[in-house]
Formats: sequence, structure tokens, C-alpha cells
Amino acid sequence: MGLELGQILVSLRQAASELRTRRREGETRLKQALSLYPSLGDVKVGGKSTWLVAGIEEDHSFHPLSSVPQDHAVIAVDGSHIPPESHFAISCYLINLGLACLGYGQKPYARLESHPQLYFRDEELSIADPDGWHEEAVEGVLLGIKRSLEELKLLAQLMGEETRGPCLGLVDGSLIFWGLAGRAFPPFVREELLGKELLPSFRKMKEKGALVAGYISYPHATEVVNLLRLLLCPHSPPDCDQHCRGLGNKRLCQAVGGIEDRELFACLLQVGERSPLFSSRSSVVVNHYGEHQVCFFYLRGQEEVVRIEVPRWLATDTGRLDLVHSLVFDQCRRGGGYPVALMEAHEQAVLSPADRESFWNLIQESLAQGGIYSSSSAKRRSKQVPWV
Repeated sequence: MGLELGQILVSLRQAASELRTRRREGETRLKQALSLYPSLGDVKVGGKSTWLVAGIEEDHSFHPLSSVPQDHAVIAVDGSHIPPESHFAISCYLINLGLACLGYGQKPYARLESHPQLYFRDEELSIADPDGWHEEAVEGVLLGIKRSLEELKLLAQLMGEETRGPCLGLVDGSLIFWGLAGRAFPPFVREELLGKELLPSFRKMKEKGALVAGYISYPHATEVVNLLRLLLCPHSPPDCDQHCRGLGNKRLCQAVGGIEDRELFACLLQVGERSPLFSSRSSVVVNHYGEHQVCFFYLRGQEEVVRIEVPRWLATDTGRLDLVHSLVFDQCRRGGGYPVALMEAHEQAVLSPADRESFWNLIQESLAQGGIYSSSSAKRRSKQVPWV
């Protein structure tokens, strides 16, 4: 039986009504945030808050576009994956990386490729504690992180090969591996993924002088707005646990609570402008990224405000940062609001439902040819054969 939409119609109408109310409240909070923004430079970052605040790297002025070099290139990498199938007799997963290399200028070119890789060895299916006490399966959040690390590894390999002009490297999404923050995974997992996989890729890109950036469409971050919340705090230094426990929405700083950075800069930036530079104070970045700590700015495109993340060693070079700014905006202009290189990389990476089913069929056929006959669970077979 399909979804009975009539049964949720009343709830949908209630949701729409509540959304209208929240939007009206949001407009009031946004006006408050805009009135506070000119005082951003007065913020004293410190104390203890229950929300993440950005580090301030520049004054609160905005930056216009610089010119785009005629001869330049853009390399974008995106990925998709097929996770292990719990109802299948063999454990494995597949990561498919899509690559788009686009050259502009006197000798334009396009290179579009996909790079599928099968992972089936024991050391690829789990991350083991060096002491031998524990291991974490590479699935769910960890598999998504593994895929993103492979994207950066491929990008690091390709960056620096282009010699006819500056080359921008783009990945779709954040350079911050939020899933490894906090205590979600034991320390040996972070060491394996960050220390042995992420940091070597960053080091290789730094050595090549790469222009690398993470592109985040429709970002939901609030670190800059949270700086404005500090301006409203009556306690110095702020300490949410000590002074505001149990107050909830009655806290004074809630006057700008719920506003996203994207909404703030949509009102402040002109098309093509970027915000000041900020730095991430996420625990995973501060504790594990070293010299590659992540900085970010917001860019007003023709369609939306996006968040652009870069390593600190790139952010501190104003000329190269301006180049990232202008090349990203140019990509969005060429792509009708979204970087054309990332669109092409996505097309190379995407896996359809038919691709996924063909993959598992191929696994079975390959095993059978090798004399290994593997059956899937009865539950999986029942989904493939209609009974009525």
C-alpha cells in the first residue's frame, strides 16, 4: 500500500500554520541581529557557551570581487557510495568518485571521469584499536567520512598538475569532519581517519600551493550569529551552565537565537561580495587539524548565500583568498547559481538504484564464477519478488 496522504493532511495544515508563526518571530530576531552586526568587532570571544562561536579573523567589512584570470582551471571531486548490505552473505562497500577538470582560456578543455573502488578486506571494513581491544565498522557516519577523505585524497593528487594558470580545487561540502567531534567515536578512530588520511592530503595540497575550498550550499551554520549572542549576554565572561541553566528561551541572547548566518549575510552582502573571514572553533578542528585549521567566509551568489571553507595556510594569503573568492563566484555564474565543475563531478559520481542493484548482481556472479556460491537473506529476496 502506498502513502495515504489524506491521513496527514490535517497535520500538514497545522505545520504550515506554525511555520508562518515561526517566520514572523524570525523576522523580528533577524532585525535584532542586523542591528548588532556593526558591533561585531567589540565581541570578546571567551567563557563557556552551549553553542559554537566563530573566531574573528578580519574586521567586519565586506570584500568585493577581484578579476578572474583568463587562463585558469577548476578541478571538482564528488562521491557516492554503496554501503555494506546486511542481508547479503559477503561484506563489502563501494565508493565511486566523480571527477571534473575544466580548463578555461586560450585552450579550453574538459576531463570527466569516474573512479569506482571496491573495499572488501578486513582492514578496510573496520578500524581496529592498535591495542586490539576494540574496532569500529566502516558503515553509516564512518563510511560517509571515508568517502569524503577519498575525495580529498584524489583532489590532492590532481592539484598542482595544471601549469597554464591558477587552479581551483573544489569539494562539495565542509572541510570539517563534524561526525568525529565529541565522543561519538574513540580516539583511535580519529587518529586513523584524521592523522593518517586527512592531514597527509592537506600537507600535499599545501606543498603544491593549491587553491582548495569546500563549497556548502544553503548552509545552516550559526557560528557568526552566535558571536552576536555574546553581545547580549549580561555576564562577563559568559557561562551558560552557571547563569542560564533551565532558562531556555528566556535567556536574553535568545533575541537573535534561531537565526542562521546565511540569513544574516543575505541582508548584508551585495551580489559578488564576501563576508569577513572567520575561523572554526569546533573541537575536532582545534584539537586535530594543526596548521590546517579551517577558516570560512560567506559569499553572496546570484541565487543564494554560500559558505566557503579553506585551510588556514590559504586563508592567510590575501591574494590567493581573493582568487578563491572570484573563481568560485565565476563557477556559480557559469552554472546558473551552482559551480558547474561540482555539477559535472556529481553527474560522474551519482549511482542510480539500477546501478546499485547491478552492483550486487555482479558481486554474486563474480563469486559464482570463482566457485563461491553466496545467497542473500530471505528478507532481501522478498523485496525483489512481488507476491501480489
